[in-house]
Amino acid sequence: MSGVRERRRWRRTIGSAALIVCIIGTLLFLWVARTQAIAMLHYTRAEGAKRTARPEQLSVREKIKVVLNGVSVPRPENSTDPNSLRLPFETLDVINGRGDTLEVWRIPFASATVSPSAPRVLMFHGYAASKDSLLSTALQFQKLGCECWLVDFYGSGGSTGDSTSFGWYESGDVASVASAARAADEPLSQKQPLVLYGTSMGGSAIMRALADLDVDADGAIVESVFGSFRETVAKRFQLMHLPAFPAADLLLWFGGRELGFDALQHNPIDYASRIDTPVLLLHGRHDTRATIDQAEAIHAALVGPATLVDFDAGHQMLAPHLPKKWREAVRTFLGENTDPSLPVLSPTAVPQ
Repeated sequence: MSGVRERRRWRRTIGSAALIVCIIGTLLFLWVARTQAIAMLHYTRAEGAKRTARPEQLSVREKIKVVLNGVSVPRPENSTDPNSLRLPFETLDVINGRGDTLEVWRIPFASATVSPSAPRVLMFHGYAASKDSLLSTALQFQKLGCECWLVDFYGSGGSTGDSTSFGWYESGDVASVASAARAADEPLSQKQPLVLYGTSMGGSAIMRALADLDVDADGAIVESVFGSFRETVAKRFQLMHLPAFPAADLLLWFGGRELGFDALQHNPIDYASRIDTPVLLLHGRHDTRATIDQAEAIHAALVGPATLVDFDAGHQMLAPHLPKKWREAVRTFLGENTDPSLPVLSPTAVPQ
């Protein structure tokens, strides 16, 4: 009997130890997920901070460090301005609906006589970037006769704040700048077509703004956008050869809780079913973060006029990579959707 009691005691001891290990492991896992979420959604202002390399470039030791401490993303700052491309500009401040000050570079129409069909393009950058990343693309828009407004989302560049929501709250920035751009028509004798351009996170912000914030725009050009926030976060875990479930779900839950929104509901593919504005989707066939399948799904879900053009590229700015193809796709789209009487916009003489 003593032997039986001894075995039972050991089983209870082992069971209790296993339960304690499971509880500690679960708490550690939750702590790691929360740490990851906070690091991903808050830019650091620490002096000398360097951005964590892409997941596929990390060594095993670096991956362990990132898992435990979260990614390091320095607050994005502008290192140049339109003068570097010999483009005139003025700096504007726009207040968004949450009281943040957004810094905008306004590059005016190149011609003193503005065609009624010439669009005003509002440009929005991607995650961990600022508006200077849009300069090469703005130059291409200038060649098509457009005015360009390059916008720093809250938390980036010359705007206030130091956090990001991957396009959720940034959609409010899109709406605020669109209102300011419509007001800029007042000195003109006509209302200029308003076109929204966004890459990656900027594209997701535009899509939410069009779907849920009643933004008045004549067209949208969305580049390298993800279809599902969860899917794009899961992809980062997969690139690190780590299980995406339940890590991605917990990261989004903690991240949304941290900033006060439901991150699992931030899905451009869902927004697409509520967008009747003409949309041009530009996407790299080799994009490993927002795959071409996601772009095709968004294209199929859009209820308004929609065009998808794919590029021999990855997750990157497409205009600097393939300028001729990019410019032709955008020129055709602008001609078809801004003024039917002028099917093609004439390029304006600007620096090459």
